Amino acid sequence: MFDGQDRVDTGTFLCPACRGQLFELDDAGTRGVLQVIQMTCAACRAPLQRPVLPSMREDAVDSELPQPAAARATQLWCDARVPLSQASPRGVCWGLQFRVLERANELFSRCTRCGNGDSLGMLNPAVG
Repeated sequence: MFDGQDRVDTGTFLCPACRGQLFELDDAGTRGVLQVIQMTCAACRAPLQRPVLPSMREDAVDSELPQPAAARATQLWCDARVPLSQASPRGVCWGLQFRVLERANELFSRCTRCGNGDSLGMLNPAVG
């Protein structure tokens, strides 16, 4: 998981239609080994799809295999552990809007509610 501190250059992904920065994310299925991430702009509702190669989760243990970010549901939501509060009575964030960040060849999501995030996958995977 992100700890809120980016240690390399990171660019915020912007909606091509309205330049909005917030997105709702969905798993639009797979194309061979690629997973398709559907991004819907929170401002103008414009849809955009990005095929990505699933990458290792930020908090994965060495023995875990890479898994699609959307393995748990069709719509992606934040399921980060957060302190107990009125907004998160079970200690889990259920935020639905994310900033999408591009870092080198990888897309990351960052929850707008709690700030936690994870890898969505590699944009241009080396296939060989």
